Amino acid sequence: MSTSEYSNPSSSEQPVAVDPEAVQRAKREIQGLIKEISDLSRSEVSPEDFYDGLLNKVVAALAAPCGAVWIIAESGILQLIRLCLNEKLPQRAAVLLQEQMAAGAIPHNRDNLELLAESWQLARENDKAAAAFTELATLTNDPSAYYRLGYIYFTQEKWDAASKALAAAVKNGALQDKPDAWLLLGISAYHNQETATATRALNQALNHESTRQQAQWWLNKLGGRMEQDSG
Repeated sequence: MSTSEYSNPSSSEQPVAVDPEAVQRAKREIQGLIKEISDLSRSEVSPEDFYDGLLNKVVAALAAPCGAVWIIAESGILQLIRLCLNEKLPQRAAVLLQEQMAAGAIPHNRDNLELLAESWQLARENDKAAAAFTELATLTNDPSAYYRLGYIYFTQEKWDAASKALAAAVKNGALQDKPDAWLLLGISAYHNQETATATRALNQALNHESTRQQAQWWLNKLGGRMEQDSG
């Protein structure tokens, strides 16, 4: 038997011509699909609607008969949330985490509340971040949670809320390693017309090198206002 009987019959076939227009059309379809999935990932839809929309698009693109997503455990949900954060989709992470906590799929505990607050903060949803930090502070009575809450209110110039949160943060000598907590409290109290609190807080900030210069400036400003009021 000669070796020619084992030759590849396709070797003599002509290469298939590629339609450039078809290639460009396929590229446009893929780019459109990627944009749709990206837009979907940034929308505030429920996890069920998100997965439904995602699967429909992916299955259609692959011409697959069906598709499925399994997230059956707490660890799987948290892994997806952290993946969203790694992909710089903090809003998607926060929405998913909040919904799963409300549904009871994820424990309503310190770690998850902190993750929720940080996710909202990364998404620049400061009101939602403040609500999560409020819940965290109420649950744990942690001075650092009150400090982070107060900082959000401070950046929003919500002076009364900032003053209350920061006062709770430094209560009983807490946060000795954060002299700026006293400085922020002093500034908030100044704007909130709380002269005694502002004076006490700014004098505390005066004791630390990192906040001394700003504390002195605000103390001078406070003294000038007191003189003007008394005159």
